[in-house]
Amino acid sequence: MGTMLSAAVRQLRQDLGYAAAFVVTLGLGIGASTAIFSAVEGVLIRPLPYPHADRIMYVQQPLQRAGADNTLFSFVEAADYRTQTRTIEEVVEYGDWQFNVVGLGEPRVAFGGLVTSNYFKVLAIRPQLGRALQAEDDSRSSPAVAVLTHEFWQRVAGSDPNVIGKSIELTGVPATIVGVLEPGSHYAGTARAEIYANYPTNAHYMGASMQNERNHRMTDLYALVKDGISLQQAQADVSAVSQRLHASYPADYPAERGFDTTLTPWREILVRRARPTLLVLMGAVGLVLLVACANVGNLTLARLVRRERELAVRAALGATPAQLRWQLLTEHAVLAVAGSLLGVVIASLARGGLADYARRLTLRADALQLNGTVLAFSLVVGVVAAILFAWMPRLPSAGRVASSGGGGGAGQRSTTGRVERRAQRALVAVQVAISFVVLVGAGLLVRTFINLQRVDSGFEENGVLVVRAPNLTRFPPDRNRAMLEEVMARVRAYPGVQSVATSNRAPFEVVNINALYLRTAEGRFATPQPPVQLLTTVVSPDYFSTLKIPLLRGRTFGAEETPTGQRGTIVNETLAKLAFGDKDPIGQRLEWSFDGQNWPPQPRFVVGVVKDARELGGSRTVVATVFDASSQNSPGQSLLIRTADSSPAVGREAAKIIHEHDPKRPVTDIAWLTASAAERVAPSRLNATLFGSFAVLALAIAAIGVGGVLAFSISERTREFGIRMALGADQLRILRGVLGEGLLLAAGGLVLGVIGAVLLSRFLEGFLFEVTPLDTITFVATGLSLALVALGAAWIPARRATKVEPNVALRAT
Repeated sequence: MGTMLSAAVRQLRQDLGYAAAFVVTLGLGIGASTAIFSAVEGVLIRPLPYPHADRIMYVQQPLQRAGADNTLFSFVEAADYRTQTRTIEEVVEYGDWQFNVVGLGEPRVAFGGLVTSNYFKVLAIRPQLGRALQAEDDSRSSPAVAVLTHEFWQRVAGSDPNVIGKSIELTGVPATIVGVLEPGSHYAGTARAEIYANYPTNAHYMGASMQNERNHRMTDLYALVKDGISLQQAQADVSAVSQRLHASYPADYPAERGFDTTLTPWREILVRRARPTLLVLMGAVGLVLLVACANVGNLTLARLVRRERELAVRAALGATPAQLRWQLLTEHAVLAVAGSLLGVVIASLARGGLADYARRLTLRADALQLNGTVLAFSLVVGVVAAILFAWMPRLPSAGRVASSGGGGGAGQRSTTGRVERRAQRALVAVQVAISFVVLVGAGLLVRTFINLQRVDSGFEENGVLVVRAPNLTRFPPDRNRAMLEEVMARVRAYPGVQSVATSNRAPFEVVNINALYLRTAEGRFATPQPPVQLLTTVVSPDYFSTLKIPLLRGRTFGAEETPTGQRGTIVNETLAKLAFGDKDPIGQRLEWSFDGQNWPPQPRFVVGVVKDARELGGSRTVVATVFDASSQNSPGQSLLIRTADSSPAVGREAAKIIHEHDPKRPVTDIAWLTASAAERVAPSRLNATLFGSFAVLALAIAAIGVGGVLAFSISERTREFGIRMALGADQLRILRGVLGEGLLLAAGGLVLGVIGAVLLSRFLEGFLFEVTPLDTITFVATGLSLALVALGAAWIPARRATKVEPNVALRAT
């Protein structure tokens, strides 16, 4: 084996060009596929890092008729499922929360959960310092305590071991840090947890309504199914309890809303958004790998033709076919291992960017790593490629030595047989076909991104700076309103500021759209099938002028909206049409309710209608929206500042003024609204970038394949070209012939590519916006691009064919 390996290395050193082309081409294909596979393996395949992870279920309470996926649970409901189910070992409540942390440096917002002690038991999360929450922390009379995650402890507390026992404030409530968790991943809620606290840290959670009301639904529910119980058995058990509760408390479960209770493996919830994207990317990069393998196969066939006489001589000297095969396998194994190593290097370089991409889709992005499974994937791809390339070509026999001639000129070189020639052209057709498929996918995603960029948002985001400062210090509405009025007055005086407004959410923020009952008069619902999806926003009077949202009817908010006066509301076009049809909505009564039974004590009356705006992002449909006046509600957390220049200094000044009035209030973000708009289309941009990168790589490899086959063909046809030119053929005819051969190669691949693109582009349908999977422009543009690339690839060998000297070619025969 050692002798064979040494011989293989010597042989490859004599043909460094071939070796480099093999390693680089295969390495690029393996690198791209290994990078995406690392994401697929880490996010979709690897189990959660908890004991009995397959038994952890996410419990949802959807409203089947209202179109809501999950209305969460109340404490009362959680207690019912805990005591009445037979198949559930533990029921865990998790309150997704933002804490305003004071006492660990600057005031900051930390994401985490309000939990009971069994949360740590179910996930088997152990403390590194101090302790986790214990059963005695679950009592309403327990002191407020908190546990830090390891990452938060390192980043914010500077890994200080003396943090245990330290007193901090969590959203205004004094609490004691009792533990720091060991390093690890904690998946729950909508964001990566940084801190966990017991219920006494939150006044609302300890209030009577949260503790005692069945329909006060604010907590996520997780269940640990008993060992040996299937998901179907657990679901049947939970459904039975659900039906009993619905029958016992009909007022809390209105039949028209379609309450239900479902169990879903928690791992499935975590990867649900990421799975379609990652599988599509894996399919695309798999196609790129096939293109790379096809190109390397062509290189191998061409090299074997050049070595035909050498292999025939070795066969004549006694080498068996098995020995020749093993020699070829050793050579290709060396190259394939080198290509795999290059692929691993490329994948490691891409890992950071890929992890950032995955974080937009799942909390499991930290699981993306180049572990043993991923490295084995890279090696297996290389080994399979080596075996395939070693066993693909025919071997010459000893009897073919004489027929191969004895000289070394071009005319004496052995020509490929029909099988090899057809194989080469078939491989080029495969490369072109796959490149077409990937290019079509990239084109569709690029067009989607362009369409998103062109969407009219309905307002003017340029020049608007957003300062987010949530009222986590719990200022009462009157005090908070007075503070914000003072802040806005001082910011308006800042040079370059044109207008200032507040809102409970800035445009492009990720928000939950509530399913609400809507009525326009006492006892009469506004729509035939309530509830409806409704977005509620609290704004100051200058909100519409700051964003330049046109007023279509009526007026905006003003002095009429006093705290004790008649409550006014402004609606967008969509809601006006939904609730009032062709009637004039101005002055009409409008109310909304979560359950259709408990209505606000004071009705609202429509005072204005504004133009529809896509405040949730370009790809989202316009949502029925109501705007309430900040003078009659608790004012919002975001400050919107329209400036005449692009200096962010006014944002820093606004933060300074806010801290003068409320030193403990965190300023969580200062950003231009245009940046938020770009962030909302970032997934589409990244999809287009990744697919585009794969398409360019596949196209480049295919172009090399077309050029390589033509170059090899011309090297074999040197004598033919010499004779044709000696008989009077001009260079233009030779040039057209070779270019035509290149186009013919591309045409065969394009036919296959169109069929493949028609079949596979439909998998992208969920990623597209205002473009169909069979978009004619994309298909035609891709076909023309590939044809031009094929012409370009054929140009160099075609020019070489026209430079053949007849006398030189004829002397070489």
